[in-house]
Amino acid sequence: MSKKLLLITAILLVTVLAVGVFAGCESYKNTKFEMDSVSVPALSNGGSVVYHGDYIYFINGYSGYLDGFKENWFGNVLKGAILRIKKSDVSDMSKAEVIVPKSVISDSENRGFSIYGEYIYYTSSSATETKSGTVDTSELQFMRTRLDGQNTAIILKIANGLSTTYKYTPAGLVYLSDGTLYFKSTSGKLNSKKKGDVIAEKVSAVHFPVSQTYDPSKGYAVADHFFYTKASEETGNYTNQLYVASADGKVNKKIIDQFTYTKTPATDSKNAFSISVVASRDEGSALTLLYKKSYYLGTSSSAIVDGMYMYKFDNSSFNFDPAKEIKLTATNISAAYVVSYDQGFLATSGTLTLYSYDFTTASANAPVVFADKTATNKISSATVIGVDQGYVYYYNSDAKVYRYKMDGSANVEYIGSNKMKTDFIAPELVAADDATYVYYFNTDKGDYLYRLNASGYDRKESKSDDILFGIMTSEDAAKYAEKK
Repeated sequence: MSKKLLLITAILLVTVLAVGVFAGCESYKNTKFEMDSVSVPALSNGGSVVYHGDYIYFINGYSGYLDGFKENWFGNVLKGAILRIKKSDVSDMSKAEVIVPKSVISDSENRGFSIYGEYIYYTSSSATETKSGTVDTSELQFMRTRLDGQNTAIILKIANGLSTTYKYTPAGLVYLSDGTLYFKSTSGKLNSKKKGDVIAEKVSAVHFPVSQTYDPSKGYAVADHFFYTKASEETGNYTNQLYVASADGKVNKKIIDQFTYTKTPATDSKNAFSISVVASRDEGSALTLLYKKSYYLGTSSSAIVDGMYMYKFDNSSFNFDPAKEIKLTATNISAAYVVSYDQGFLATSGTLTLYSYDFTTASANAPVVFADKTATNKISSATVIGVDQGYVYYYNSDAKVYRYKMDGSANVEYIGSNKMKTDFIAPELVAADDATYVYYFNTDKGDYLYRLNASGYDRKESKSDDILFGIMTSEDAAKYAEKK
């Protein structure tokens, strides 16, 4: 377990000041744990849990934005900290180790923490007291800690940065700030005050694919790349350009612009598009991109949706051939979950619908509207958690877990009775160790992390195995009648 922050006595204060160190500074000292292997793959990066070798690393609940002085100081945090436990010890959470005793904060549902090489990368709000005597919780701190709990350091600080869009990659941090896309290397000596290198300016939007798996033996993967758009600087031209880039600097190129589909965009405006990336899917050696194409007629600034398209990038060269893109629907889809290039995507705005492509006829299949066979109501307002073994796992307004057999061979199954927190890191599906798990923060139990074993669901008994995945504070354990 982590050491408690040392009490500062008057004598110690004098000693510390004598060596020129301010006594109010946060210390990153921690117990030194066994060093985990740096050569094993990391599975499920970017969420609330990461499978790494013999261990499962996880965020021990949602603590909120700690604003009491020293509440979020390194060493003072249990709830919201990053813990790890050996897979063989999951039945006894008292064996969990507090590797990062600091609260993990995220305003993005897909931005939890990641493991690359020997470090855990995460974000936290500031624990620094302002001159007015309050804690500046609006400052976002990008941080890392070694797998043995040592060498904690701040990579970057952003004032009023809690809503910053970012992505950790094997090469470093990529983030968007005031229309500028930056890269901050995590190799060598860190300087938290430097913004980093500029990748692109006047960026209108950025899409960071969720690259869940990192294999050190394979290095930088296709899904570690990212996409951004820039608006045309020509007056009255509402098209844009889509770029793809990598943090390591090896790729940064334009792949779609107003000339991609026509040589005369001024007179052939129906083939001069504005591109909006909606979703993507990491498929291991490939990356599937789902995007919307819109065009403009005359001098009108009102977009006309041409349709939803998919493209599969097979390697890191990211060569784009417009003849190989597939059109799945002419309908405007604002929110979607990509199942795969072969299976298509699920529209999650409105009624849950599958759009796919028939490669034998080179045309879109008729959309499949999912509905519970025992009910007249279709599945609507669903947020997809994931797809595994032919099931789509989702939740709706009651924030509880459901699943549906995508081929329609079974009814909707209500497999989770606990209410999940959906405004922090989203519930996630992890298929590992011959089982399918849903990890979520349980609002009925103080926002602590829980694990639902979907493989253990018993339809006859209408129940699944849900366990507290972590350690409650003594106060919360008493409050929620859980074993600590």
